[in-house]
Amino acid sequence: MIAMEDKVYKNKFAVQAALGIIKVAKKANKLNLAEEIAKLKPEVALYKASKDYDLLQVELKKRDDDDEFKNDTDPKGFDLYEKFVSALLFKSII
Repeated sequence: MIAMEDKVYKNKFAVQAALGIIKVAKKANKLNLAEEIAKLKPEVALYKASKDYDLLQVELKKRDDDDEFKNDTDPKGFDLYEKFVSALLFKSII
């Protein structure tokens, strides 16, 4: 990883991820953040109550590999988006 630090801009996946984060941040800044969080919470609760989520958790418990990239606990991105919008809301309050 140390050898790659100077060449991270050549890694197309890192660049695509960074651009994606910037796009989401620009869209989230235009939203009413409190309203977005209120709308997101039922969707997250519905997803976590679904059968797909339960099957994913059972499958992840069976795996022995600790690699967080292979064992994605949030494949739909709900938790990450909720944390992101909450952080933006907290930042706008301060």
